[in-house]
Amino acid sequence: MNSEELENNSRNRRQEFRTKIPELEAAVRKQSLLPGKNFTVCQTVDIDRGGIAVISSTLTLQIGDKVTLRLHYDERQYIINGIISYHHPHDTVNQYGIIFIHVPYEFDTLLDTLLEDNEQGVAPAIPPSNGNNKMPGLKLVKGTQRRIETRSYVPDLAIRVARKTHLNKSAFVSCNLIDIGRGGAGFITDSFDQPLASRIELELRYQHHHYQLSSLVSFYQPSTKGYRYGVEFLSVPPKLTRLIDELLCK
Repeated sequence: MNSEELENNSRNRRQEFRTKIPELEAAVRKQSLLPGKNFTVCQTVDIDRGGIAVISSTLTLQIGDKVTLRLHYDERQYIINGIISYHHPHDTVNQYGIIFIHVPYEFDTLLDTLLEDNEQGVAPAIPPSNGNNKMPGLKLVKGTQRRIETRSYVPDLAIRVARKTHLNKSAFVSCNLIDIGRGGAGFITDSFDQPLASRIELELRYQHHHYQLSSLVSFYQPSTKGYRYGVEFLSVPPKLTRLIDELLCK
């Protein structure tokens, strides 16, 4: 795909029909190596499977900046990675279009429901022109395309979790597995409370197989049975990837 095709692809994605979800709360921060960078609360304009438009009076970003979104809906919280596709300055606020790069499985599932409930949708917010009546082109390069994950329930797969520590031994607690895929897993526990974007350790057991790996919390929801989590695997041993592929095919 050449640069012109990439630009057209970016442009077409911003012209999809979107829907407004007033109950969806959003906060954004630019991805950075500096610790402790805070999220900025934004007003959501519209959303579809490809991305979201937000408005902020204090957020300062450029086209091509990679960002992290923290979305909140009905006591459920999600961490999403994206990239700024357009910037539209108004008098006192800035409007940004964000293309989703990595979306937790749980948010993909919620988004399907929300979009079905608002089938009519709305015309997307109009991106700015660059002076030549053309929309600014965002060249999508490797690492900035949307990645979609599938998960399934796997019987007899045991999971335990522990907080990420610098100690040699972590205190693992047993959890109830909801689903698992090549890139992440969902589980419920009543004895483990970790915030979004925190790192945790997972221990997976299936028959004589035993694996330990690091993960990132990308979904959080309190429930009557405890806390429900979705995690993204940060590193997966090749043997575990092959095992998951075999289990999902059964």
